[in-house]
Amino acid sequence: MSQIKQEPLQAMLYMLYRQGNSAEDALRGIEETFGEGVTTLDQVKVFYGTFENGGFSVMEPTEEERLIRMQTALTAANVPNLIMGYLNFESRLALRNTSRLFREITTRIPLQIKPHLYLHHTLIMPETPHQYVRNKLGKFVEQKKDLDLTTVSDMVKYGSSKGPYPQYLARQIWSYLMTFFSFVRPSENFYAAIEINLFSTDRDRRQIIAQLAAATSILRPVINYYEFRPGNIEIIASDKIGIWLDLLMDFSKPSKYPIYFDTEGLYSKRSFGCKIAALTFYDVESYKVLIIRIHRFNCQDYDLVKREIGVLARTRNFAIFGAEPFLEKLVPATKLYDCQRDMTSLKEMCEKIGVYIHKGQTMSNWARRFLRRDQLQYAAMDTVALLYLHDDQIKRGDLEKGKFPKKMQYANFEDW
Repeated sequence: MSQIKQEPLQAMLYMLYRQGNSAEDALRGIEETFGEGVTTLDQVKVFYGTFENGGFSVMEPTEEERLIRMQTALTAANVPNLIMGYLNFESRLALRNTSRLFREITTRIPLQIKPHLYLHHTLIMPETPHQYVRNKLGKFVEQKKDLDLTTVSDMVKYGSSKGPYPQYLARQIWSYLMTFFSFVRPSENFYAAIEINLFSTDRDRRQIIAQLAAATSILRPVINYYEFRPGNIEIIASDKIGIWLDLLMDFSKPSKYPIYFDTEGLYSKRSFGCKIAALTFYDVESYKVLIIRIHRFNCQDYDLVKREIGVLARTRNFAIFGAEPFLEKLVPATKLYDCQRDMTSLKEMCEKIGVYIHKGQTMSNWARRFLRRDQLQYAAMDTVALLYLHDDQIKRGDLEKGKFPKKMQYANFEDW
Protein backbone atom coordinates (compact mmCIF):
# COMPACT_ATOMS: atom_id res chain seq x y z
CA MET A 1 0.00 0.00 0.00
CA SER A 2 2.99 2.27 -0.30
CA GLN A 3 1.65 3.93 -3.45
CA ILE A 4 -1.29 5.58 -1.78
CA LYS A 5 -2.38 6.38 1.77
CA GLN A 6 -4.70 3.95 3.51
CA GLU A 7 -7.57 6.34 4.28
CA PRO A 8 -8.88 6.63 0.70
CA LEU A 9 -8.67 2.86 0.35
CA GLN A 10 -10.58 2.36 3.58
CA ALA A 11 -13.27 4.76 2.45
CA MET A 12 -13.77 3.06 -0.89
CA LEU A 13 -13.69 -0.39 0.68
CA TYR A 14 -16.31 0.77 3.16
CA MET A 15 -18.57 1.93 0.32
CA LEU A 16 -18.07 -1.31 -1.61
CA TYR A 17 -18.70 -3.33 1.54
CA ARG A 18 -21.98 -1.48 2.20
CA GLN A 19 -23.04 -2.21 -1.37
CA GLY A 20 -22.58 -5.94 -0.80
CA ASN A 21 -19.59 -6.42 -3.07
CA SER A 22 -17.39 -9.46 -2.57
CA ALA A 23 -13.72 -9.00 -1.66
CA GLU A 24 -12.78 -9.96 -5.23
CA ASP A 25 -15.12 -7.35 -6.71
CA ALA A 26 -13.90 -4.77 -4.20
CA LEU A 27 -10.31 -5.37 -5.33
CA ARG A 28 -11.30 -4.78 -8.95
CA GLY A 29 -13.08 -1.57 -7.97
CA ILE A 30 -9.99 -0.35 -6.12
CA GLU A 31 -7.75 -1.18 -9.08
CA GLU A 32 -10.13 0.56 -11.49
CA THR A 33 -9.97 3.77 -9.43
CA PHE A 34 -6.40 3.85 -8.15
CA GLY A 35 -4.57 1.49 -10.50
CA GLU A 36 -3.14 -1.97 -10.00
CA GLY A 37 -0.80 -2.90 -7.18
CA VAL A 38 -2.13 -0.58 -4.46
CA THR A 39 -3.45 -3.48 -2.38
CA THR A 40 -3.95 -7.25 -2.50
CA LEU A 41 -6.89 -9.59 -2.14
CA ASP A 42 -5.63 -10.75 1.27
CA GLN A 43 -5.48 -7.17 2.53
CA VAL A 44 -8.99 -6.50 1.23
CA LYS A 45 -10.24 -9.56 3.12
CA VAL A 46 -8.57 -8.28 6.30
CA PHE A 47 -10.37 -4.95 5.88
CA TYR A 48 -13.66 -6.74 5.33
CA GLY A 49 -13.08 -8.83 8.44
CA THR A 50 -12.50 -5.62 10.40
CA PHE A 51 -15.82 -4.25 9.21
CA GLU A 52 -17.58 -7.47 10.16
CA ASN A 53 -16.17 -7.25 13.69
CA GLY A 54 -17.55 -3.86 14.49
CA GLY A 55 -16.14 -1.36 12.07
CA PHE A 56 -12.88 0.56 12.13
CA SER A 57 -11.52 3.17 14.50
CA VAL A 58 -10.99 6.78 13.60
CA MET A 59 -8.58 9.17 15.29
CA GLU A 60 -10.07 11.91 17.45
CA PRO A 61 -11.06 14.64 14.99
CA THR A 62 -9.44 18.04 15.03
CA GLU A 63 -11.53 21.19 15.39
CA GLU A 64 -11.25 21.71 11.64
CA GLU A 65 -12.52 18.20 11.00
CA ARG A 66 -15.43 18.72 13.43
CA LEU A 67 -16.41 21.86 11.52
CA ILE A 68 -16.21 20.03 8.19
CA ARG A 69 -18.37 17.19 9.51
CA MET A 70 -20.97 19.65 10.84
CA GLN A 71 -21.06 21.47 7.50
CA THR A 72 -21.40 18.17 5.71
CA ALA A 73 -24.35 17.17 7.86
CA LEU A 74 -26.04 20.49 7.06
CA THR A 75 -25.31 20.30 3.34
CA ALA A 76 -25.59 16.57 2.72
CA ALA A 77 -27.44 17.19 -0.52
CA ASN A 78 -24.52 19.21 -1.88
CA VAL A 79 -21.43 17.36 -0.75
CA PRO A 80 -19.28 18.02 -3.85
CA ASN A 81 -19.64 21.79 -3.58
CA LEU A 82 -18.69 21.67 0.08
CA ILE A 83 -15.55 19.69 -0.71
CA MET A 84 -14.63 22.05 -3.52
CA GLY A 85 -14.90 25.03 -1.18
CA TYR A 86 -12.91 23.33 1.56
CA LEU A 87 -10.00 22.46 -0.71
CA ASN A 88 -9.92 25.75 -2.63
CA PHE A 89 -10.13 23.94 -5.93
CA GLU A 90 -8.90 26.82 -8.03
CA SER A 91 -5.45 26.58 -6.46
CA ARG A 92 -5.39 22.84 -7.15
CA LEU A 93 -6.51 22.81 -10.77
CA ALA A 94 -2.86 23.13 -11.73
CA LEU A 95 -2.59 19.43 -10.97
CA ARG A 96 -4.45 18.81 -14.26
CA ASN A 97 -4.29 15.05 -13.70
CA THR A 98 -7.72 13.93 -12.47
CA SER A 99 -6.36 10.86 -10.69
CA ARG A 100 -3.85 12.93 -8.73
CA LEU A 101 -6.51 15.52 -7.99
CA PHE A 102 -8.85 12.83 -6.71
CA ARG A 103 -6.18 11.32 -4.47
CA GLU A 104 -5.30 14.78 -3.17
CA ILE A 105 -8.92 15.31 -2.18
CA THR A 106 -9.39 11.95 -0.51
CA THR A 107 -6.36 12.43 1.71
CA ARG A 108 -7.73 15.75 3.03
CA ILE A 109 -11.30 14.79 3.85
CA PRO A 110 -12.30 13.14 7.17
CA LEU A 111 -13.00 9.46 6.86
CA GLN A 112 -16.72 9.66 7.65
CA ILE A 113 -17.21 11.97 4.67
CA LYS A 114 -15.31 9.83 2.19
CA PRO A 115 -18.12 7.39 1.32
CA HIS A 116 -20.19 10.40 0.22
CA LEU A 117 -17.29 11.66 -1.84
CA TYR A 118 -16.91 8.35 -3.63
CA LEU A 119 -20.61 8.25 -4.38
CA HIS A 120 -20.24 11.61 -6.11
CA HIS A 121 -16.69 11.19 -7.42
CA THR A 122 -17.79 11.29 -11.05
CA LEU A 123 -17.74 15.10 -10.72
CA ILE A 124 -13.98 14.72 -10.45
CA MET A 125 -13.25 11.46 -12.28
CA PRO A 126 -15.55 10.91 -15.28
CA GLU A 127 -17.49 7.66 -15.49
CA THR A 128 -16.16 4.91 -17.69
CA PRO A 129 -18.63 3.68 -20.35
CA HIS A 130 -19.21 0.52 -18.29
CA GLN A 131 -19.93 2.55 -15.14
CA TYR A 132 -22.24 4.77 -17.16
CA VAL A 133 -24.29 1.73 -18.27
CA ARG A 134 -24.42 0.38 -14.71
CA ASN A 135 -25.45 3.72 -13.22
CA LYS A 136 -28.15 4.51 -15.79
CA LEU A 137 -29.70 1.04 -15.86
CA GLY A 138 -29.59 0.90 -12.08
CA LYS A 139 -31.36 4.24 -11.79
CA PHE A 140 -34.11 3.31 -14.22
CA VAL A 141 -34.74 -0.13 -12.69
CA GLU A 142 -34.64 1.02 -9.07
CA GLN A 143 -36.95 3.97 -9.73
CA LYS A 144 -39.23 1.84 -11.93
CA LYS A 145 -38.97 4.21 -14.86
CA ASP A 146 -40.12 3.23 -18.35
CA LEU A 147 -37.50 1.04 -19.98
CA ASP A 148 -37.74 -0.97 -23.22
CA LEU A 149 -35.81 -4.08 -24.17
CA THR A 150 -34.42 -2.27 -27.21
CA THR A 151 -33.02 0.42 -24.91
CA VAL A 152 -31.43 -2.20 -22.66
CA SER A 153 -29.86 -3.72 -25.76
CA ASP A 154 -28.53 -0.34 -26.94
CA MET A 155 -26.91 0.39 -23.59
CA VAL A 156 -25.35 -3.04 -23.14
CA LYS A 157 -23.99 -2.91 -26.72
CA TYR A 158 -22.54 0.55 -26.07
CA GLY A 159 -20.62 -0.70 -23.05
CA SER A 160 -19.60 -3.89 -24.83
CA SER A 161 -18.23 -1.91 -27.77
CA LYS A 162 -15.76 -0.28 -25.38
CA GLY A 163 -14.27 -3.60 -24.32
CA PRO A 164 -15.08 -6.35 -21.79
CA TYR A 165 -17.12 -5.28 -18.79
CA PRO A 166 -15.25 -5.46 -15.45
CA GLN A 167 -16.78 -8.50 -13.78
CA TYR A 168 -17.97 -6.68 -10.68
CA LEU A 169 -19.85 -4.21 -12.89
CA ALA A 170 -21.21 -7.00 -15.08
CA ARG A 171 -22.64 -8.71 -12.00
CA GLN A 172 -24.24 -5.49 -10.77
CA ILE A 173 -25.82 -4.80 -14.18
CA TRP A 174 -27.00 -8.41 -14.40
CA SER A 175 -28.64 -8.10 -10.98
CA TYR A 176 -30.55 -5.00 -12.11
CA LEU A 177 -31.60 -6.72 -15.32
CA MET A 178 -32.84 -9.81 -13.48
CA THR A 179 -35.24 -7.51 -11.63
CA PHE A 180 -36.30 -5.89 -14.89
CA PHE A 181 -36.64 -9.20 -16.74
CA SER A 182 -38.99 -10.50 -14.04
CA PHE A 183 -41.53 -7.97 -15.34
CA VAL A 184 -40.59 -7.88 -19.03
CA ARG A 185 -39.78 -11.42 -20.08
CA PRO A 186 -37.35 -11.48 -23.03
CA SER A 187 -36.78 -14.36 -25.41
CA GLU A 188 -34.11 -16.93 -24.60
CA ASN A 189 -31.96 -15.60 -27.45
CA PHE A 190 -32.16 -12.04 -26.16
CA TYR A 191 -31.45 -13.17 -22.60
CA ALA A 192 -28.41 -15.18 -23.71
CA ALA A 193 -27.07 -12.37 -25.90
CA ILE A 194 -27.27 -9.88 -23.02
CA GLU A 195 -25.50 -12.33 -20.72
CA ILE A 196 -22.62 -13.04 -23.08
CA ASN A 197 -22.06 -9.31 -23.76
CA LEU A 198 -21.84 -8.64 -20.03
CA PHE A 199 -19.62 -11.53 -19.01
CA SER A 200 -17.50 -12.35 -22.06
CA THR A 201 -13.84 -11.39 -21.66
CA ASP A 202 -13.09 -11.59 -25.40
CA ARG A 203 -11.35 -8.51 -26.76
CA ASP A 204 -12.94 -8.85 -30.19
CA ARG A 205 -16.54 -7.87 -29.41
CA ARG A 206 -17.94 -7.76 -32.94
CA GLN A 207 -19.52 -11.21 -32.99
CA ILE A 208 -21.26 -10.98 -29.62
CA ILE A 209 -22.52 -7.46 -30.34
CA ALA A 210 -23.92 -8.72 -33.66
CA GLN A 211 -25.58 -11.57 -31.75
CA LEU A 212 -27.36 -9.09 -29.48
CA ALA A 213 -28.28 -6.87 -32.44
CA ALA A 214 -29.89 -9.86 -34.19
CA ALA A 215 -31.87 -10.80 -31.07
CA THR A 216 -33.05 -7.19 -30.76
CA SER A 217 -34.03 -6.75 -34.42
CA ILE A 218 -37.00 -9.12 -34.12
CA LEU A 219 -38.56 -7.28 -31.17
CA ARG A 220 -41.91 -5.74 -31.98
CA PRO A 221 -42.44 -1.97 -31.69
CA VAL A 222 -43.89 -0.85 -28.37
CA ILE A 223 -45.09 2.64 -29.34
CA ASN A 224 -47.95 3.36 -31.74
CA TYR A 225 -49.36 6.83 -31.17
CA TYR A 226 -52.57 7.84 -32.94
CA GLU A 227 -50.99 11.21 -33.73
CA PHE A 228 -48.58 9.64 -36.23
CA ARG A 229 -50.86 7.33 -38.10
CA PRO A 230 -51.17 7.94 -41.88
CA GLY A 231 -52.95 11.21 -42.61
CA ASN A 232 -51.99 12.78 -39.27
CA ILE A 233 -48.64 14.29 -38.25
CA GLU A 234 -45.69 13.39 -40.48
CA ILE A 235 -42.30 12.59 -38.93
CA ILE A 236 -39.23 13.50 -40.99
CA ALA A 237 -35.80 12.50 -39.66
CA SER A 238 -32.70 13.45 -41.62
CA ASP A 239 -29.11 14.62 -41.43
CA LYS A 240 -29.14 15.83 -45.05
CA ILE A 241 -28.78 19.60 -45.29
CA GLY A 242 -31.10 19.97 -48.27
CA ILE A 243 -33.98 18.33 -46.41
CA TRP A 244 -33.80 19.93 -43.00
CA LEU A 245 -32.86 23.36 -44.33
CA ASP A 246 -35.93 23.46 -46.60
CA LEU A 247 -38.20 22.43 -43.73
CA LEU A 248 -36.80 25.02 -41.34
CA MET A 249 -37.47 27.64 -44.02
CA ASP A 250 -41.08 26.39 -44.26
CA PHE A 251 -41.38 26.56 -40.47
CA SER A 252 -40.29 30.22 -40.49
CA LYS A 253 -43.71 31.42 -41.70
CA PRO A 254 -45.40 33.44 -38.94
CA SER A 255 -47.83 31.41 -36.82
CA LYS A 256 -49.87 31.80 -33.66
CA TYR A 257 -48.20 28.60 -32.43
CA PRO A 258 -44.60 28.42 -31.24
CA ILE A 259 -42.16 25.81 -32.49
CA TYR A 260 -42.28 22.98 -29.97
CA PHE A 261 -38.67 21.94 -29.44
CA ASP A 262 -36.76 19.12 -27.75
CA THR A 263 -33.37 17.37 -27.93
CA GLU A 264 -32.09 13.80 -27.60
CA GLY A 265 -28.68 13.05 -26.19
CA LEU A 266 -25.63 10.91 -26.92
CA TYR A 267 -24.01 8.49 -24.52
CA SER A 268 -20.77 10.49 -24.70
CA LYS A 269 -19.67 13.91 -25.92
CA ARG A 270 -18.36 14.60 -29.41
CA SER A 271 -14.80 15.86 -29.83
CA PHE A 272 -16.02 19.47 -29.93
CA GLY A 273 -18.12 19.12 -26.77
CA CYS A 274 -21.60 18.47 -28.18
CA LYS A 275 -23.58 15.73 -26.42
CA ILE A 276 -26.73 16.09 -28.51
CA ALA A 277 -27.75 13.53 -31.12
CA ALA A 278 -30.96 15.03 -32.44
CA LEU A 279 -32.99 18.27 -32.49
CA THR A 280 -36.76 17.89 -32.75
CA PHE A 281 -39.07 20.64 -34.08
CA TYR A 282 -42.86 20.39 -34.23
CA ASP A 283 -44.70 22.89 -36.42
CA VAL A 284 -48.42 22.63 -35.70
CA GLU A 285 -49.74 24.26 -38.88
CA SER A 286 -47.68 22.15 -41.29
CA TYR A 287 -48.48 18.91 -39.41
CA LYS A 288 -44.80 18.01 -39.47
CA VAL A 289 -42.20 16.98 -36.92
CA LEU A 290 -38.61 17.48 -38.07
CA ILE A 291 -35.84 15.51 -36.37
CA ILE A 292 -32.41 16.81 -37.36
CA ARG A 293 -29.80 14.17 -36.62
CA ILE A 294 -26.75 16.24 -35.77
CA HIS A 295 -24.60 13.53 -34.17
CA ARG A 296 -22.50 13.10 -37.32
CA PHE A 297 -22.31 16.80 -38.20
CA ASN A 298 -18.89 18.34 -38.61
CA CYS A 299 -18.17 21.73 -37.07
CA GLN A 300 -19.36 23.59 -40.18
CA ASP A 301 -22.71 21.77 -40.33
CA TYR A 302 -23.12 22.22 -36.59
CA ASP A 303 -22.58 25.97 -36.90
CA LEU A 304 -24.98 26.09 -39.86
CA VAL A 305 -27.87 24.50 -37.98
CA LYS A 306 -27.31 26.89 -35.09
CA ARG A 307 -27.41 29.88 -37.46
CA GLU A 308 -30.62 28.61 -39.06
CA ILE A 309 -32.27 28.24 -35.66
CA GLY A 310 -31.33 31.86 -34.98
CA VAL A 311 -32.98 32.84 -38.28
CA LEU A 312 -36.09 30.81 -37.38
CA ALA A 313 -36.30 32.64 -34.04
CA ARG A 314 -36.77 35.95 -35.85
CA THR A 315 -40.31 34.96 -36.84
CA ARG A 316 -41.22 32.18 -34.41
CA ASN A 317 -41.29 31.66 -30.66
CA PHE A 318 -40.12 28.39 -29.11
CA ALA A 319 -41.84 26.26 -26.48
CA ILE A 320 -39.61 23.90 -24.51
CA PHE A 321 -39.70 21.73 -21.39
CA GLY A 322 -37.22 23.01 -18.84
CA ALA A 323 -34.11 24.90 -19.85
CA GLU A 324 -32.53 23.87 -23.15
CA PRO A 325 -28.81 24.74 -23.07
CA PHE A 326 -28.54 24.19 -26.82
CA LEU A 327 -30.71 27.25 -27.45
CA GLU A 328 -28.48 29.54 -25.42
CA LYS A 329 -27.44 32.53 -27.53
CA LEU A 330 -29.59 31.24 -30.41
CA VAL A 331 -33.08 32.19 -29.20
CA PRO A 332 -33.69 35.25 -27.00
CA ALA A 333 -35.14 34.36 -23.60
CA THR A 334 -38.13 36.57 -24.39
CA LYS A 335 -39.04 34.25 -27.28
CA LEU A 336 -38.94 31.09 -25.14
CA TYR A 337 -41.87 29.57 -23.28
CA ASP A 338 -41.36 26.87 -20.65
CA CYS A 339 -44.10 24.24 -20.40
CA GLN A 340 -42.59 22.67 -17.29
CA ARG A 341 -43.99 23.43 -13.83
CA ASP A 342 -42.33 22.85 -10.46
CA MET A 343 -39.64 20.52 -11.86
CA THR A 344 -42.31 17.89 -12.58
CA SER A 345 -41.42 15.36 -15.26
CA LEU A 346 -42.99 15.52 -18.71
CA LYS A 347 -44.64 12.14 -18.19
CA GLU A 348 -46.25 13.19 -14.90
CA MET A 349 -47.47 16.51 -16.26
CA CYS A 350 -49.04 14.80 -19.26
CA GLU A 351 -50.80 12.26 -17.07
CA LYS A 352 -52.43 15.11 -15.15
CA ILE A 353 -54.18 16.24 -18.34
CA GLY A 354 -55.07 12.73 -19.48
CA VAL A 355 -52.23 12.20 -21.97
CA TYR A 356 -50.08 9.10 -21.65
CA ILE A 357 -46.57 9.11 -23.09
CA HIS A 358 -44.14 6.20 -22.96
CA LYS A 359 -40.57 7.07 -21.95
CA GLY A 360 -38.94 3.70 -22.54
CA GLN A 361 -36.64 5.05 -25.29
CA THR A 362 -35.09 7.81 -23.19
CA MET A 363 -31.72 6.10 -22.87
CA SER A 364 -31.73 4.41 -26.28
CA ASN A 365 -28.90 4.91 -28.75
CA TRP A 366 -29.78 8.07 -30.69
CA ALA A 367 -26.61 7.72 -32.76
CA ARG A 368 -27.86 4.55 -34.48
CA ARG A 369 -27.49 4.52 -38.25
CA PHE A 370 -31.27 4.17 -38.63
CA LEU A 371 -33.64 5.15 -35.84
CA ARG A 372 -36.26 2.57 -34.89
CA ARG A 373 -39.94 3.41 -35.25
CA ASP A 374 -40.22 3.55 -31.46
CA GLN A 375 -37.45 6.13 -31.33
CA LEU A 376 -39.02 8.27 -34.04
CA GLN A 377 -42.41 8.27 -32.34
CA TYR A 378 -40.85 8.81 -28.92
CA ALA A 379 -38.91 11.91 -30.03
CA ALA A 380 -41.85 13.31 -31.99
CA MET A 381 -44.35 12.75 -29.17
CA ASP A 382 -42.16 14.63 -26.70
CA THR A 383 -42.77 17.76 -28.78
CA VAL A 384 -46.44 17.07 -29.56
CA ALA A 385 -47.00 16.60 -25.83
CA LEU A 386 -45.75 20.16 -25.32
CA LEU A 387 -48.63 21.38 -27.50
CA TYR A 388 -51.11 19.57 -25.24
CA LEU A 389 -49.52 21.06 -22.11
CA HIS A 390 -49.39 24.53 -23.67
CA ASP A 391 -53.07 24.40 -24.69
CA ASP A 392 -54.04 23.33 -21.18
CA GLN A 393 -52.00 26.15 -19.65
CA ILE A 394 -53.67 28.68 -21.98
CA LYS A 395 -57.11 27.43 -20.92
CA ARG A 396 -56.20 27.68 -17.24
CA GLY A 397 -54.56 31.09 -17.59
CA ASP A 398 -51.25 29.66 -16.42
CA LEU A 399 -48.85 31.35 -18.83
CA GLU A 400 -46.87 33.66 -16.54
CA LYS A 401 -44.98 30.77 -14.98
CA GLY A 402 -43.72 29.78 -18.40
CA LYS A 403 -41.87 33.01 -19.08
CA PHE A 404 -38.10 32.97 -18.79
CA PRO A 405 -36.24 35.90 -17.22
CA LYS A 406 -34.46 38.12 -19.73
CA LYS A 407 -31.12 36.97 -18.35
CA MET A 408 -31.22 33.32 -17.52
CA GLN A 409 -28.76 30.64 -16.48
CA TYR A 410 -29.04 27.55 -18.62
CA ALA A 411 -28.70 24.18 -16.93
CA ASN A 412 -29.22 20.56 -17.83
CA PHE A 413 -32.50 19.21 -16.52
CA GLU A 414 -33.57 15.60 -16.96
CA ASP A 415 -37.21 15.29 -17.93
CA TRP A 416 -37.49 11.55 -17.36
